[in-house]
Amino acid sequence: FVTADGGEAQKIPLQVRVYNFTLPVEGSLKTAFDFYGHETFKRYPQNDNESDEAYQARLGDLNNKYIIAMLKYRINPILNVDPASEEELSRVDRYRALGLNNFSIGKRGGTLGNNWPSGDEEVDRLFSQYRGYGETLKLNKLLPHTYIYTWDEGEIGNPRVAKICAMIHRAHPDLKNMVCYHGFWDPEKNPGWGKDIDIWTFQIDNFNEKKMRALQKLGIEIWMYISGPGGYGSPNLAMDFDAVDYRIVPWLCWKYDIKGFL
Repeated sequence: FVTADGGEAQKIPLQVRVYNFTLPVEGSLKTAFDFYGHETFKRYPQNDNESDEAYQARLGDLNNKYIIAMLKYRINPILNVDPASEEELSRVDRYRALGLNNFSIGKRGGTLGNNWPSGDEEVDRLFSQYRGYGETLKLNKLLPHTYIYTWDEGEIGNPRVAKICAMIHRAHPDLKNMVCYHGFWDPEKNPGWGKDIDIWTFQIDNFNEKKMRALQKLGIEIWMYISGPGGYGSPNLAMDFDAVDYRIVPWLCWKYDIKGFL
């Protein structure tokens, strides 16, 4: 029964069809959200008479609970896993069972302030390390689920970014370089610069379908990201925006064949 403005109740027939399926644990949209586990001590101080060892164990357990809660809602933590660490790979296996569908590797890159060496020779010295990363991930059947958060923002066309991406591909061609920028690389104006970029992540305020399609035609996977929050003309993630903002983002990714959301 329904009523409107205090009027007489009306009966409306309703037929419902229930489909027998359950959502898979692992989502189809890749997500990448930074979780700053090194910062939790600022919100959870050490208790009186709590040993340093017990405190670190408590923080570790707390961080793990936060990540599990993220995965429950299909939010993948970026992680920055060291593939040479058996402990960290074991942790990934546990998270994969809870729905983790992609994660970042290495302790260098955009989420860590673009902390790459400044000189070309120093970058080249990382070749063997990243080759080892690729071989270890391949052996553990994790390579398809990984990316390197190679660079975060700055100037499109930065030669240092091209140098780092090229080194990573030489080390192992199946390692994926992900970069994020305000805008899009133009292959016609700056040919060759982005040839070793596998995933291009654009800031949502800078959406340009024509430029995006041009990169997709080159075989580059497209993600988008929200930061800040962004401008008022685009969906946001800040808590005081309309609820539709958060819900529409995955639909936009589906509509435009955007594979990931950072």
